[in-house]
Amino acid sequence: MLLAFVTPVACGDGAERFDRQRTGAMEIVLAFREGPDRFATPDPARVRRAVVAAGARDIEIEPLQRRVEDAMRPAVLVRIAYLEWPPAAPREMAVTELKRRHQDVLDRVEWSGNRLHLRSHAALDEREVRGELEKVGLVVTEWNAGPPEEGTGEYRTSVRVAGIEGAIERALEAAFAGTDVVVADVQAVGPLPGGRRP
Repeated sequence: MLLAFVTPVACGDGAERFDRQRTGAMEIVLAFREGPDRFATPDPARVRRAVVAAGARDIEIEPLQRRVEDAMRPAVLVRIAYLEWPPAAPREMAVTELKRRHQDVLDRVEWSGNRLHLRSHAALDEREVRGELEKVGLVVTEWNAGPPEEGTGEYRTSVRVAGIEGAIERALEAAFAGTDVVVADVQAVGPLPGGRRP
């Protein structure tokens, strides 16, 4: 779980942005494909609105050129402050729903970052759990379930859900209908020495 307290500072476009030198940031490079071998430079204001709708608040938007699919393409750098992901509301709804639906077999449900750890005394159905998480807006990207442990018979399942970049990609594709949004790169950038990240 990543969470930062941010310090807004003035931005040239009138928006507020965070002081990434103190907090660190996540940088996501996105390309907007409008057709075969055709990439567009989107309106930064529309990008900002979609990214905010996806759950990010302290952001910077920067048009740039980036190598995508073996050629330099127009792209957008979205820089966001570290934040809690998934947000608290869908995390809590997921736990409530899973406990309700699997109360007869589920022993423990626990989040760690964007990974959900499940312990049960019977195997869980992947398709059912995926569906329950999707109902609260979480997309499963990885499912790991092993055989029951020797001695205890306990099943341990680890479920990873899409990070903030997945939510941003989906929000942008909804905002730019007919456009295939390509996540070209995702990087975490730490604070400068003397910076602070809780």
